[in-house]
Amino acid sequence: MARLLHVPLPFSRRGNTLMAVAAELGRCQSASGDVAGVIVSNNRDATIMGIDNLSVDFTEYCPREWFTKAERLRDAVSGRLGWRRRFTGDLYIPAIEAAVGWRPDAVLLYEGLFVAGTVPAWRQALPDAALIVYLHSALARSYGRRELQHALADVDYVVCVSEFLRSQVLARVPKLADRTVVVPNGVDLATFHSVEPSTAIRAEGPAGTGGSEPFTLLFVGQMAAHKGPDLMLRAMARAADLTDRPLSAQLVGSSDYDAGDALTEYEQTLRDLARTSNVDAAFLPFTAKDTLADLYRRADVVCVPSIVDETFGMVAAEAMACGTPVIATPRGGLLEVGGDAVVFVDPEDTYAFAAVIAGLADDPSEVARLAEAGLQRSQGRTWEAATQRLGELSRRA
Repeated sequence: MARLLHVPLPFSRRGNTLMAVAAELGRCQSASGDVAGVIVSNNRDATIMGIDNLSVDFTEYCPREWFTKAERLRDAVSGRLGWRRRFTGDLYIPAIEAAVGWRPDAVLLYEGLFVAGTVPAWRQALPDAALIVYLHSALARSYGRRELQHALADVDYVVCVSEFLRSQVLARVPKLADRTVVVPNGVDLATFHSVEPSTAIRAEGPAGTGGSEPFTLLFVGQMAAHKGPDLMLRAMARAADLTDRPLSAQLVGSSDYDAGDALTEYEQTLRDLARTSNVDAAFLPFTAKDTLADLYRRADVVCVPSIVDETFGMVAAEAMACGTPVIATPRGGLLEVGGDAVVFVDPEDTYAFAAVIAGLADDPSEVARLAEAGLQRSQGRTWEAATQRLGELSRRA
């Protein structure tokens, strides 16, 4: 029986992607007979059911819950000079202290707030534990090459969720080649699968346009400009001139992974854009995965129009598992996730994006082909497989 501790970002919230990853892996670890634990902030509603929750007070060293620009700059300069990053280093002290008391066999350090720079402190505190830096996003550019080489010298493995991300790591730290491996994210196939939905999903938004059945596009994710929901709405407005079939959209998500968040200026802009562009769009806040799976299944197409390189593409993977075709950005890990089962288009090319939408709206046979291709590609993409691979690495360390 192994004890594996997850360390997501400090101050993580329940809807945060990395907390969802920790929950899925923890569920699988517990089912296999291992003991899973997770570090959670004591001022967040982020408890993960079924595993040990180690609640810590991150505000002890970060009362504001964020660092100022000057503090971030001082940390970056310290790192470049080969010194300890004081602010982020201190921030993780409560987590390290809690981990020592829990006595893990392996620790998954989720990178995202310079946790890689704290590896020496983790190693000193836990000399016998396997230390794995778990990458779901690129290493920050404020890390210098020398700092990364020093910080990661004592790490057992760097785990990346895609070959794209691994190539980015090795471009900066070639010496890590034999310790940097790929473990793709999984999908909960018990939830995200292709069946007829059993419940109706309602969202606030304008009524349908009537006539023939609307062709429905779905966006899921953080409501932020780099995710491109505005680009989908602009393309839909143009696509309406290219097809006689009515189009509708659902946009699901919030600015900061919480259904109770107040609308940001950008989120209000999306609603204004839909209204002024005469796009039939409904908006839902962040929602639970059971409801989300039903939304995937009810959509005709899921759009992932990110204007940044996605290191994996969880939305695309979940949609494909539900038998829903995907239109996505041809960048980063999305290419690995989608392969030939996804239609790739530059979302900033409004006309090309619109043409793809209209083409699928008018071609049910192509939609069906893509749906089947996505289902085939989803086979074997499970959290159980990811858990098994991470367990093998932990035991090998």
